[in-house]
Amino acid sequence: MTSLFDIATQVEPAAAEPYLRAHGWELVHQGELGNRWRLRRDVRTRNIAVPLPSIDKEDQWRMLAAVLQTLSEVEERSPAMVARDLREAAYDLVEFRLIADSLTNGEIPLNAAPELTRGALEAIQSAARAEVAPRAHYAGRLPSEVEAFLSGAVLAGTERGSVILRVRSPMTKLPREPEIDGLARFDSFARRATRRLIDAVQAAKTASHRDPATLSADILEEDVDGGLSANLCDALHHLSGAKAGLDARIDLRVRWSLTQPMSTPESEIFVERGEVAELERVAKILKEIQPRPGTTVAGPVVQIRHEPGGQESAVLINADVDGKVRSVRMHLGHADWKIAAEAHIQERQVRATGTLERAGTARELTKPSGITII
Repeated sequence: MTSLFDIATQVEPAAAEPYLRAHGWELVHQGELGNRWRLRRDVRTRNIAVPLPSIDKEDQWRMLAAVLQTLSEVEERSPAMVARDLREAAYDLVEFRLIADSLTNGEIPLNAAPELTRGALEAIQSAARAEVAPRAHYAGRLPSEVEAFLSGAVLAGTERGSVILRVRSPMTKLPREPEIDGLARFDSFARRATRRLIDAVQAAKTASHRDPATLSADILEEDVDGGLSANLCDALHHLSGAKAGLDARIDLRVRWSLTQPMSTPESEIFVERGEVAELERVAKILKEIQPRPGTTVAGPVVQIRHEPGGQESAVLINADVDGKVRSVRMHLGHADWKIAAEAHIQERQVRATGTLERAGTARELTKPSGITII
């Protein structure tokens, strides 16, 4: 049998105080070894001492064991369950709750397991790729940021009542550092990718309700900006268990890390069975969008983003694409971004040739060459 001390070693100490604050406890004293928290409930007052991270590890665990014992009594749950919540409080937790008659026991039919887990992976993967660059359809190698994000994510299992695939994001476990000179720190890629997942699923819902008679690649551009892609449509189709005959409703819920809190503790969005069915048609249109190699664009430089010492710079021009002015983004090497910067200073246009790809309402010219000032 696992001892209380052993369970305490699994707790994330940095999450303990945000967890207590979220559950109504108040900080009443800051000490040399730990901080005392108090909870007034009915006629009884409970106290907990949360260890400081600077003290010896074994002393931390002993104090945390006492914390778990008290929380177990107050919350009327096992110490192991409390420890799990304390451990996960330091992470963003993505839950795909799948609701269907055949899933009410919280058990995944074996023949449906590959499809459901594949759907969870592809949904998160497509959202992470959209955070790097929005596209109608993704193929080829994953960007390094996406690979790192996925390698740190963990599938945490299911619960009774319906099938819940719980994915723990590789969020940093340390509390957010204070603001510097009044400027808030940027969110990690893991946090941004998880936020993008919410936006992308909402964009997919919006696309599923568009008029079938007028649906086209141009109509879907704003949805692609939000994170929609053919890959995400396929992922939601897999999550519904359609091939295995489950036809599940999808409830996506994200519980945000308590150590890096958001304005609300969780976000939730539902995808109905009828919406999933419509996404097959949306995915078909998105997959028909192909890159256009050997395309030449020209226009004024409206933005240059260059990091000192960086290998590439992002350059944005306004160019005529199929009779409509579009923002076209290019990533240029050192010599070419200097040409673009000079054109920007002189208020002249630049010309470049490469593969033109849709990036939502904007366009991206990949592998640009022949950069010249007009």
